[in-house]
Amino acid sequence: MKQKFFDDLFSEGKPVWLKIGGAALFTPVFVVLASLRAMRRSGDGLHAGELALVVAGSIAVGALLGGALAAKDVVARRMAAGQHVPWPLKLLLGSGALSLLVWFVLAITVTVAVTMLALA
Repeated sequence: MKQKFFDDLFSEGKPVWLKIGGAALFTPVFVVLASLRAMRRSGDGLHAGELALVVAGSIAVGALLGGALAAKDVVARRMAAGQHVPWPLKLLLGSGALSLLVWFVLAITVTVAVTMLALA
């Protein structure tokens, strides 16, 4: 039942605001549940300010993911219609396994850069 709900919510043809809002709503729910589970296991707790930052950050990330999902639908629709799609969008959102590889490399690179800046 949950899978069908998410498939219906994020399927192609739904309004962009619904995809962005849905992702911004569901991402913090999963992040907070995972954080509470980790805190229960370790015995540490989060202060209210830290929890607020986690929730706000996950809302922002969820909205970005929803926007990327909507952009992916636009790229797929334009490619199927034979319309021009800029190569960066095609590479990031319309190339299947190659897009996954690019996103993976990008995530690792950003993680390493942020870690280096944080430790400097």
